[in-house]
Amino acid sequence: MGVKLPVKLEFQKFRGGDKVFLKLQCPECGAVNIVYNKASTVVTCRVCGAVLARPTGGKALIRGTVLEVLQ
Repeated sequence: MGVKLPVKLEFQKFRGGDKVFLKLQCPECGAVNIVYNKASTVVTCRVCGAVLARPTGGKALIRGTVLEVLQ
């Protein structure tokens, strides 16, 4: 058996509604965090510190699983 390498997760833009909050599951530790989809600063997981969102000047680049869209 070979060594299993971690999956590289890419940042993606959320294609849903405008100006909404997202309930995200962190890809590193599984903790649930709430992130604004137009974040203007880097957003990190409150448990492990992994980067969940990066600003772009418009919609932020999101990394993680979107569990729910909060309005």
